[in-house]
Amino acid sequence: MSMRVLILDLKDDPKLIERYEAHHAAAAVPVDIVRSIRSAGIEGMEIYRSGNRLVMLMRTGANFDPVAKAAADRASPAVQAATGAECRRPGG
Repeated sequence: MSMRVLILDLKDDPKLIERYEAHHAAAAVPVDIVRSIRSAGIEGMEIYRSGNRLVMLMRTGANFDPVAKAAADRASPAVQAATGAECRRPGG
């Protein structure tokens, strides 16, 4: 198992941040998203937020490929619906 860190910024819009938090509240994460996370080899994830900055700590298995996961997320309507409007890379 490896520990990886992903840093993202939410768009600096209170309504989008509120939407993001609602989608990621306990027991609110859609089944498709959980399935995508698990099938990619992410065994556990903790998300921390300060302002609009997100820090995700991910425990990943040996089969985790971050490039493949990013491509799968970009191609997934479910992932884009859950996060596409709210997130951007830092500095982007």
